[in-house]
Amino acid sequence: MLLSYRSEIDGLRAIAILAVIGFHLFPTIIPGGFIGVDIFFVISGFLISSIIFKEIENNQFSFIRFYSRRIKRLFPALLIVFLIFYTYGWFVLLGDEFALLGKHIYYGSSFMANVAFLKEADYFHVDAGKKPFLHLWSLSIEEQYYLTWPLLLYFLSKIKTKKYMGWIILGLCLISFAISASFATDIILKQKIPILTFYTPPARFWELTIGSLLAYISYFKPEKLDRFLNIKTISTQNISSWIGVFLIVFSIIRFDNKDLYPGSLALIPTLGAFLIILAGNKTWFSRRILSHPYLVYIGLISYPLYLLHWPLIAFVHIIDPHAFELITVKLSLLLMSLILAYCIYQWCEKPIRSGSNNLAFLLIIIMFGFGFQGYQTYHKKYLPAIAKKPEAQQIMQAFGEWEYPGKLTPFKFKGFTFYEQKSNREKIVFLGDSNIQQYAPRITRLFEQQGNRLKSAIFATKHSWPPIPNLYADAYPAYKGMMDAILALIQDPNVTDVVIGAQWFGYLTGGSAYHYEKDGIHYPLEKGSKGLIQACDDLTQMIQEIIQQGKHVYLLSNIPIGSDYDPKNWFSKRNFSGKWEFASKQGSREEWSIYAKEVTALLQTIAKNSGAQLLNPEDFLCDEKKCATTTSVGDPIYMDSLHLRPTYVKDNVTFLDSILLKN
Repeated sequence: MLLSYRSEIDGLRAIAILAVIGFHLFPTIIPGGFIGVDIFFVISGFLISSIIFKEIENNQFSFIRFYSRRIKRLFPALLIVFLIFYTYGWFVLLGDEFALLGKHIYYGSSFMANVAFLKEADYFHVDAGKKPFLHLWSLSIEEQYYLTWPLLLYFLSKIKTKKYMGWIILGLCLISFAISASFATDIILKQKIPILTFYTPPARFWELTIGSLLAYISYFKPEKLDRFLNIKTISTQNISSWIGVFLIVFSIIRFDNKDLYPGSLALIPTLGAFLIILAGNKTWFSRRILSHPYLVYIGLISYPLYLLHWPLIAFVHIIDPHAFELITVKLSLLLMSLILAYCIYQWCEKPIRSGSNNLAFLLIIIMFGFGFQGYQTYHKKYLPAIAKKPEAQQIMQAFGEWEYPGKLTPFKFKGFTFYEQKSNREKIVFLGDSNIQQYAPRITRLFEQQGNRLKSAIFATKHSWPPIPNLYADAYPAYKGMMDAILALIQDPNVTDVVIGAQWFGYLTGGSAYHYEKDGIHYPLEKGSKGLIQACDDLTQMIQEIIQQGKHVYLLSNIPIGSDYDPKNWFSKRNFSGKWEFASKQGSREEWSIYAKEVTALLQTIAKNSGAQLLNPEDFLCDEKKCATTTSVGDPIYMDSLHLRPTYVKDNVTFLDSILLKN
């Protein structure tokens, strides 16, 4: 079977990219536009596999030629996008933002961006909207697929299993789909995090393999395909086409980012793309809509358009997120994306794609250079323009400064990893989230200074883990059972003191991502709700039981938090030309007291009813009027809006010292 150009597939590409861009620009109007990526996967699997099948059948397949084509197809536009946004980022980004940009260029250049974003899905990383190369996860999955897929097809053709090749492809597709679907079930989510299905290749390969399966059937078994689907007339093909259109439109309108996706839901848009491609280029929708010259051309520039649109959006989110609320800004970003994509396609992609294989080797070297530059930038060997200003340096050094676990020693206990600083004396257990972890640098410093005069310190903590019985969040299913392990750890006779602390506003306020769970029933934590009352009662009872074991319990309340404490927010009047103004902010104790009133009252009641001693960092960090945000020489004391920086904690946060030195 001969392969010929099918303009309707480029039109389908255009639908996919417009859906993705529509979702990014107008998520409330096009809530399911992210399914455009799934359509891309099906198209890519179909086209690339068709080429491989044709060349294998004609004994013309060459790995060098295959990968050379892929490099000349993908690298030019990606390199230009890296160059544009790395250069612009140098002018306008802060230190940590520029370092993160370098990290993503490093991973993106090696087509491992999905791995980087999988690792970043935790408590401290910035919003997805502020990652300019977040969208490269899909390109990475696609290329990881094509590192293995040609090898498999070639191997199958050489061991004379061609007659079983279709069944093998179908089997691989079903296995990958089962993995993706199972990731999206409650049973698996108790052990895994939902983003695994978004970023891991096994959970996505089935979408590419569906296209590959269609390519195999279309190339090797066209008569069986016609007989099985009874697609022999234009009217029957039109039915297939319209069903495909309906499935895609339904997905765009009905899906949203709250769905467990991809999972089994992704079968709907991928099946839609499958049916449209299957129906061929003679249907009404293919001829009149998908083959329209304007739509076809958008499909031709869809790759650079995909690469460009998201970084433009992300830079707006980074520099002036309020600007993104303006329709004129969104339309300007769309227009800019189209113009730049046209230029890259016309003057870069097309000439290089027809070039020799030697160009591919040169492109590999250049891509390696970009990756190395990104790696060096990530490790702050290269700093942005703003870093030359002394007043900016002083502030930027605080961004994201974090040293937990630092020099603490890890140990396993009942399936969980905790950290400790050992001495020859009794033990103190610190339990909670990152608001307890932030004090570890002070304890490490004390041990450096006073050694075995101090009690052993055990940090039984995890970020975003509430030290409250029966409180859980769907995003952290692996934390179930941790409280039981910690309570068993505390029963050690050598444990004399327990310090409980947390970012209480994340657990004891309305709108929390957490819930109280008892007997399989979930209760929200709204003010005055049964869930909140029961959570406070359970914490009170837990403390009482620890005290009954003869141990001292200290309940640590919140440090002052908020946007004024985050040094990143001290850069005022930030604009897109890279101009800045600096102004540190001070926290108001009165405002903080009003904001914290309800949570503080809950903690006071829990301490009173349980017998715990309430420690209030507010008394240490604030005077009568102000809460400190800088030292006497102007150094920030916070790393972000929620945590103190270790540089400050090591030598200044002393209110826990007496507990470690206590006889």
